[in-house]
Order: sequence, then C-alpha cells, then structure tokens
Amino acid sequence: MYLLLFGLVILISPATTISEDIPPVPEPPLPVIIDAAISINPNSLNLKSKGKWITCHIELPESYDAANINISTILLNDIVPAESKPISIGDCDGDGLNELMVKFSRSAVQSTIPLGSESADITVTGWLTDGTTKFQGTDTIKIVSPKVKPLNGKNK
Repeated sequence: MYLLLFGLVILISPATTISEDIPPVPEPPLPVIIDAAISINPNSLNLKSKGKWITCHIELPESYDAANINISTILLNDIVPAESKPISIGDCDGDGLNELMVKFSRSAVQSTIPLGSESADITVTGWLTDGTTKFQGTDTIKIVSPKVKPLNGKNK
C-alpha cells in the first residue's frame, strides 16, 4: 500500500505504522475580532418605499484604518453583500476617524426584516485586507410597515 504524505510517496507494508514523530499540522490562528461603529441610513426603514439603497458607514477603532476593509467580505445580517460601488472613505461624523461608506440593496435588506417588526438590529460584518482581522457592529433602525386596510376597504 502507498501513502502520499507531504508530497512524498511512502510504501507501507501491513506491519508498518506511521511514526508519531511527524509533527501535527498547526491550526490556523483565530481571527482578531474588533468592534466597529455602524451607522445605517435611513435610520427609519419604510417598507413601502421604492428606494434603491441602504447606506452604511463603518468606523473602526482608532488603531485601524477603514481603507483596509475588504469590500467583498462585507455582509449585512450575514446575508446581504455590500455593493462594490459606490463606496467612499471620509470622516462623515467629524470625530477625526475615517469611515467607509458602502451601500446595500434596499429590497435585499428588507427581506431580512421579520414581518411585523417595529425595529430591527442590523449587524454588519467583514474582514480587513490582512485576512486575520474581522470587524462587526450593530445599529438599530425603526421599521415603518404599510398600513393594513380592512377587508371592506374603509379605514376607521
């Protein structure tokens, strides 16, 4: 019998055992997870609106740079990917720290909101370009549901 190990072909007879001297494959390092300040706009989501986008500003802690966020890894509520364009980086809130502005499809975001909700926690996650640092942050928005008309068509 032959065994392929680390690119080497080893002939193994029935009496041969694999040596315990072979070092184990190291586990990849656990990611560093940092808290990000997330600001969703609009902060009140009207489910009847025909708008196209939800805007999100992502601010990282002071020792990190928002320009190092990998756009393709950003997800809203673990489902909705950020659009690749438009994006911008700037200090939107005047606190001296740059934020990354991304947009999400409004209809896709609305599909993650449970029916009948009056508010919703919106969580945004993603990775920095170093591949070892993950960010996450949550903002709460108000949900405005369409008014339901009675079956007779008259409002009270």
